[in-house]
Amino acid sequence: MLFVVVWPATRARGQELSAAGHAIEVQVSERRLNGREQARFTPFQHSTDWLFVDSIRPADGGRRLFVRLGGSFGGSATIRTTAGGQLVSVAMRGRPRRSSPLETEKEAAWFERTLLFESVEERALRLPASRVWDLVPAFHPPRLATGARWTDSVSFAAESLGNRQRWTGTRTSWLLRDTTVGGARLWIVRDSAALRYEELALIEERTLDTLVSRTRIGTAIIQGRFLYDPEVGLARVRDDTLRFTGSTSQPLEK
Repeated sequence: MLFVVVWPATRARGQELSAAGHAIEVQVSERRLNGREQARFTPFQHSTDWLFVDSIRPADGGRRLFVRLGGSFGGSATIRTTAGGQLVSVAMRGRPRRSSPLETEKEAAWFERTLLFESVEERALRLPASRVWDLVPAFHPPRLATGARWTDSVSFAAESLGNRQRWTGTRTSWLLRDTTVGGARLWIVRDSAALRYEELALIEERTLDTLVSRTRIGTAIIQGRFLYDPEVGLARVRDDTLRFTGSTSQPLEK
């Protein structure tokens, strides 16, 4: 996964931002291998997403970020972090939707559920809150010097319409060196996280005309590298590689 920040930004895909805003392009390349499936027969799938940071304000000794989400979900998020960037809370608000007067309650519920999945065909759950969990990097080295290290506990969780996602584990970060870009002093940071993933997804089973539950549990190693701007507390560029191994349950009637 690659974060590319337009810095500062005044326009992204035709959407106006404030002078202090930032547009963040998130590029993802992924593939999922099942059982003994061979990698050479499974191409990577590519996607692009947008996040728009409208403002960053001090709050309770930390910061509060107001973020708009691109894509089908739209909506917005209010993110609270500590001064060192550790996530405190994420509050989501979906984009208001104008439904048809002929739309049934069941059809409206189906539409809301489809927004929680990457695609109907792959049934890849991606709750809106998960799109902003890693937006703010944790940055609190004991000293601003090459080789300085720090460790954070990771606990990300979200729930929507009975679907749940959760990451837990630890992340270790260290400073590689400083650099100068456009006259600003930035820091090159590398990090590595060992995480456990848990998921409960409610899948529509058309043949049974009901919802069935699917669970995924596994472990992941995430190795990343980013260019940190201490003035605003965000990464200018971030590049992550995630390797996940786990199991998927057979759906059961819900």
